[in-house]
Amino acid sequence: MQNVEEILIECAKIYNRVWREKLKGRDWDEISTSEEYAIDEEALDKIREYLEEEVGLSPDDYEFCTVYCNCSEIPFPRDEERIGLAAMAGRGVDCPGLKIKVNGEEYSVCLCCGR
Repeated sequence: MQNVEEILIECAKIYNRVWREKLKGRDWDEISTSEEYAIDEEALDKIREYLEEEVGLSPDDYEFCTVYCNCSEIPFPRDEERIGLAAMAGRGVDCPGLKIKVNGEEYSVCLCCGR
């Protein structure tokens, strides 16, 4: 299995990549709620596919959750090279996140920034 941190960062990259592709230059607050849910679900499906098919985790080994992060979801979506770097010095907010269990230990990541 890959390094856990690399797996978590790749999941954040997938999440941001789907959002970038779907927004096509629009700002994320310019879309409807139903479009937001559809984009989010597509991103989560691609993360599930990565975790199960490429990493080899079972659905019992991960869960999507809310994490508290200082990135403030800004900027979002992030460019690939900025994902996994230190969060911006924003105010802490609840963000979409992911928890995975590896060898009995639990790890989590903010899907907006990769930290």
